[in-house]
Amino acid sequence: MINLKDNNSLVKKIGFLFILAILLQIPMFFINRIIDERDYSYRNMTEEIGNEWGRKQTIAG
Repeated sequence: MINLKDNNSLVKKIGFLFILAILLQIPMFFINRIIDERDYSYRNMTEEIGNEWGRKQTIAG
């Protein structure tokens, strides 16, 4: 026979874990935004340095 009180406790624990998992996604969202922003800055800087120092060369002979 299944005890209703134990079943209710299990539902509460699963609900708590679900809410905790959702709440922990918020900091992960901000961390991913910071990583994307730094990746964007890195790519722009390497492109800028490449354009400044490595322009097309013309060989005339």
